[in-house]
Amino acid sequence: MKTWSIIKNLILATAITLLYAIWSKEGLKDLSAIHLWAILILVWALIVHLIFLADSQIKKLHDERKKRRVRK
Repeated sequence: MKTWSIIKNLILATAITLLYAIWSKEGLKDLSAIHLWAILILVWALIVHLIFLADSQIKKLHDERKKRRVRK
């Protein structure tokens, strides 16, 4: 299950980055190829980080709720 979650997060981050590239095509067109790829890779890394952070927080909340339910 953990492997599927990682793959899902990477695919989602790639799709969001692709949408960002399409959306900002005019602004990115004026940059050199190195700058363009650097921006896209950094945006992808930021999105991956945010998705993994959100997943870990959701898992933490789920585990806390599970503990509270078992105690009662």
